[in-house]
Amino acid sequence: MNIYLGSQNFNSIQLKNTNISGLSFFDCDLANSKFLNVEINSCNFNFADLSNVEWINVRCKEKPFLKAHIKKVIAIQFSPNGQLIASAGEENVIKLWNADSYQFILNLEGHAGQINTLQFTKDSLKLFSGSDDCTIRQWDLNQEINPKSTIKSEIVDQFQDEILKVQISKDTNKLYALDKKECFYILNLSILWFDDFVLTMQKSSFNLFCLNPKQTIVAIAYDNSEIELIDYETKSSKVIDTVKDQIYKMEFSEDGNYLAIATNSSTFILDINKNKMISEFQFADIELSTILFDLESNDIIFSANEFIFLRKIHQPKIECQEKKEKCFDIVISPNGKLAALLFEKKIIIKEVLSQNFERLIPFDLQPNQIKFSEDSNKLSYFLNEQETIKHFQIIDIKQLQIIYEISWNYNQWKSLVISQNFEKLKMKFHYLMEQLY
Repeated sequence: MNIYLGSQNFNSIQLKNTNISGLSFFDCDLANSKFLNVEINSCNFNFADLSNVEWINVRCKEKPFLKAHIKKVIAIQFSPNGQLIASAGEENVIKLWNADSYQFILNLEGHAGQINTLQFTKDSLKLFSGSDDCTIRQWDLNQEINPKSTIKSEIVDQFQDEILKVQISKDTNKLYALDKKECFYILNLSILWFDDFVLTMQKSSFNLFCLNPKQTIVAIAYDNSEIELIDYETKSSKVIDTVKDQIYKMEFSEDGNYLAIATNSSTFILDINKNKMISEFQFADIELSTILFDLESNDIIFSANEFIFLRKIHQPKIECQEKKEKCFDIVISPNGKLAALLFEKKIIIKEVLSQNFERLIPFDLQPNQIKFSEDSNKLSYFLNEQETIKHFQIIDIKQLQIIYEISWNYNQWKSLVISQNFEKLKMKFHYLMEQLY
């Protein structure tokens, strides 16, 4: 794999008309993701959460098509040891697959309704499933799995409503569940695996929740933009009402001391121990797909569409970049290492993660339609005067030198098509003629 993106939150990410290659999504949350016309090459989805995905016309070149379900598939999970794939949906059964050969192994039968969610334990010895039959089942996988295996299951608990989501805590002592009425439950599994409810959430207007990795705290976001921090051991809680817009994402830092709260245009950093907002980041016209803290809880990582950027947690309010200088477009290089940012009469090239490399390319005219070569060493663009194309150029990124330039013949030329590595370009004429350069 070229790029490791393990254990990140890509919930509800949307990709369209693109391809992803050489990425490791190990243990990532891809639930509710929407892919349209996406080509996947050499990517690792082991232990990724693929529940409730909407993938249309997605092509995985190297991997075979897993065909055994007759009805809609709703949940898919890879075991952490990389040996099994579990899939389930409207058929009321869980199907186990060999993750190496992609061959179907056997069905796990027991649920009496549609299965909405699956979750392996960290050691891959147990599988939890939640269903429309209002039960959560635990499946014992501590044996050799083959077509003749007999997999036993037990009902963890019987609920009043359909179970939509189950998740196991990092220490495997708690099981978190969300039902159809948006009631949130935390079950204690540390003592004989079965215990009474630790916490039952039954407030209306429930939006989303986030679990603290170090403390017994869950953050609940409501439709009225209030956030409630609940200690599910002491049953104490506190309400955060300083956020005024609808909350779309939340994420705790690795040390459990900070909570990132994302709205449409801003991200806030809350110090949960001091109950105080310590930073605010504003990004107009950018739809964030992921917010994530680094392991040291010093930086926060943002991703949006095709680019990733970092900010220090401890800094005062950052005014919207658009007020200072509007960014018209951002393009990521094919190798994923560089980002080209298009501004008024200039292009800035940056390293995506380290921020150590930055090149400024100024222009007298407005650059437009920027594109990286396949080897990521060259950048092409048009230069416009108002709405009229004047020039087409290709530069060497390392040397910042123009290696090809052509003045645009507006009266004759209609459009331009360039090869992936910028070796050839084809000009389309207004009069159905083509010329190869």
